[in-house]
Amino acid sequence: GSFGRAFYRLEADSTGAADEFFRAEREPSGLLYAASDRRRVLAGGPEGSWLYTIGGEVALVNRPVQGLYAPGSTFKTFSLYAALRDGPSTEDGTVFDENFTFFDRGFIQFGARGQEQTFQNAGKRPNGVVDATRAMAVSSDVYWYNIALLYWRTWGRGEPFQSSTNLADPQYGIQQVARKFGFAQPTGIGLAGEARGRIPDLTFKRALNVGNPDRSSQIWLPGDGMNLSVGQGDVLVTPLQLAQAYGAFANGGTIHSPRLAKAVLEGGSTLGEPEVVRNLPRQPNRSVGLEQRIVDLVRPGL
Repeated sequence: GSFGRAFYRLEADSTGAADEFFRAEREPSGLLYAASDRRRVLAGGPEGSWLYTIGGEVALVNRPVQGLYAPGSTFKTFSLYAALRDGPSTEDGTVFDENFTFFDRGFIQFGARGQEQTFQNAGKRPNGVVDATRAMAVSSDVYWYNIALLYWRTWGRGEPFQSSTNLADPQYGIQQVARKFGFAQPTGIGLAGEARGRIPDLTFKRALNVGNPDRSSQIWLPGDGMNLSVGQGDVLVTPLQLAQAYGAFANGGTIHSPRLAKAVLEGGSTLGEPEVVRNLPRQPNRSVGLEQRIVDLVRPGL
């Protein structure tokens, strides 16, 4: 039998039916069932995890901490921060900075003659001459593709660089900055099943291509960096990671671990102000080591 009952409210469905109220029963197993239909598991699971499952075989997830998505253009803030920090350069030695411009004709082609690959903006829309601020404002993918190529030309071209898995190497500057801002690691919220996300590098690429005889699957290529720079390809983040990263970008560089509770209160009647049994420890914070000069260069385009 059940050891606890609660009332749960279902949102109206797409047909406009009235909201349904029903009794839910929690079993000793930890699963919470709809009393009207035991095939509908609402919440609970092994080791306190939350299944968020409704409707038989239709599985839902706790999207803020378990949903994994390509961040797309929201990631460009951190790619641009990395490039302004690192200063990759062109063939003639011109160093990338906030005044550096590219001509965005809507797409860029790269590769050996006859084997060129095309990387393009959404809809192949041209944006003309773009600097850091305008590129961010119009979300010029071409601008970030060029940043990735500068990284490759400056530090990642040829051996041993394209085969290096050392994330401290300068060709992995975007990955370094992404990890500083909390991507590819738990936020510290303390919920079971939190996804780590992924910031791809050569170690990941090789693990994905074990046994692949194609030499290109075992080295870090310009196209890998180009996809990374715009938050596409193999980049995956949770919504909470993205919120945490932008919080640190805006607040001067502190990563705040999110929390769900601050104190344990005395049980019993809900009348009056409950007494605090104990306060929960503060969540740990850490510094990104933010360079405010770079933030001030990136911010105008946001």
